[in-house]
Amino acid sequence: MLSDEVALLASPGWYHKRLIEDANALHRANFVGSYDLSDFLELADWALAYAAEALLARIRYGSGDLMHMLITPIRCKGIALSFQERGHYQVIRGDVRVAAEVSADLGRNANVASVWSGLPLEPSPLPPLLDATLAGMTPSGFVLSGIE
Repeated sequence: MLSDEVALLASPGWYHKRLIEDANALHRANFVGSYDLSDFLELADWALAYAAEALLARIRYGSGDLMHMLITPIRCKGIALSFQERGHYQVIRGDVRVAAEVSADLGRNANVASVWSGLPLEPSPLPPLLDATLAGMTPSGFVLSGIE
């Protein structure tokens, strides 16, 4: 149900309520445990937040797009890519989000940058960037650095 963007944007409140009801029904029927229920409820909240942002973007910008960025990787597994190598990468279009999270890989809290190119369950086109920091910014772009 999380992959139906048209229905989500048509009626976000009803869709959110339905996701919560379905998650609770799965839990009551013992198909999922408490931790999975928590994950499902969090996904329902993310879907509602996504819908709110997309609908606000329609009002503000006349389209359903969020604040999408054009992303060009400048390193691969920690090694800087030459200008020619960067040209071989396809530009990634997505919504960049940075949030403080508990990182299992680092064993501590970290600023984690991730790219969303669609709905919450769609895979990210790039791995998360751990310890993300703003390394530089201009009016036409910015550079995030961190650990892949």
